[in-house]
Amino acid sequence: METPRITIFFFSGTGNCLAVAHALARQVGGVPVAIREELIGHYDTVVSDLVGIVFPAYLAPLSGVPLIVERFVCSISRIDTRRIFAVCTCGGYEIVNALPALESFSRMVRALGGKVFARYSFRMPMNNLDYDHIPVPIERDTSTILAQSERSVRDVALRVLTGRRARHHL
Repeated sequence: METPRITIFFFSGTGNCLAVAHALARQVGGVPVAIREELIGHYDTVVSDLVGIVFPAYLAPLSGVPLIVERFVCSISRIDTRRIFAVCTCGGYEIVNALPALESFSRMVRALGGKVFARYSFRMPMNNLDYDHIPVPIERDTSTILAQSERSVRDVALRVLTGRRARHHL
């Protein structure tokens, strides 16, 4: 069996990361793989040199990276030889939620000897649709948010395929 050129690992609780990972995999010709407990430390699941990791922002002021994602990344063999890019989804403002989570993710990978060559964030619909706690105006229409994320997937795919570095949200 031929080694996939790009593997996109994802952890999804509400389906936002699942949708982004599958759409991104289709665009780049990659393989989406769900991060599950049985992947962690049992065998080398990472066979591609180019690896994407898609995760939701969890408790961004603390870390923002779900524990299962941290444990998975710690189990990647030869992390120093991989080209890793990260995609973080969030329901609110990216600068408050996704960007701190992406920074935490990058620090973790660096501490393991690896390097994140690109970081992207996607604003997706909030899982509880409670936008009232956000003190400044924010887009609330789910179809508008999803349409923007589809455009962002195409842009990220092009950046990944051309090897362009990125450190900002789209």
